[in-house]
Amino acid sequence: TGVSGTVPFCVSAILLSGSVIPLALTSREIPQFSKHAHLNLLTIFKASPSGFMGSVASGILLGSLYGLMPLFLKKINYGIKEMSYTMSLIIFGGMLLQYPLGKLSDYFNRHKVLLSILVATVLLCLGILPIAENCKWLFLVLGFLFGGCAFTIYPLSISLSCDFVAKENVLPTIGGLLFAYNFGAIIGPFVSAYAMQLVGPHGLFLFFAASIGLISLFIGGSLLGKPIVGDQNGFPQAPSEKEGIAQK
Repeated sequence: TGVSGTVPFCVSAILLSGSVIPLALTSREIPQFSKHAHLNLLTIFKASPSGFMGSVASGILLGSLYGLMPLFLKKINYGIKEMSYTMSLIIFGGMLLQYPLGKLSDYFNRHKVLLSILVATVLLCLGILPIAENCKWLFLVLGFLFGGCAFTIYPLSISLSCDFVAKENVLPTIGGLLFAYNFGAIIGPFVSAYAMQLVGPHGLFLFFAASIGLISLFIGGSLLGKPIVGDQNGFPQAPSEKEGIAQK
């Protein structure tokens, strides 16, 4: 009966469990790695400060988005159906826009693409604040774009960081970035919940704009202060195996 009762949760659990079946039936073997590099977080941060901080930004956004966005919608008098439609559209925007934005980073400098997406996220948050309650259709449009930016930051940060490490260091680098993402996902809901308690429901997007704005300033400052060495197209040159990060 609609979204009430246990049926929706049971259906979601069945679909989620069923999604693992195709992967479990594959006949491909697990790839074997001859070397297992170990990198600490400081080394990963030094390899690509922008990629590391981008991962933190993604954790802040998505951790708070999943946890507190429904509460934000409830506080501005959205019904259950409106909340479900809005959340679905935000996530759909994240799914749909990852490909074109990711493709964009293949043709332009990833530092600049990441910075542009972070700045766009800040502008979207500021744009959502005055219209969320009074212009729902425009909020859905901005929410779709917001989701597209928010869900793209983490994979783009991974791609950026992997441009600066040797091939055998890719896996530990991704593991370090996952830690950075989880750190953001832990502190994000705590601080955003306090912001909502302090200034009302709009504190969620004020916190988004402030935190992502600060990270954007950090990445922009690092971009200006330390020019990126790249090829003729402006792409960073990944180090060779002998020049890789943390090579002994």
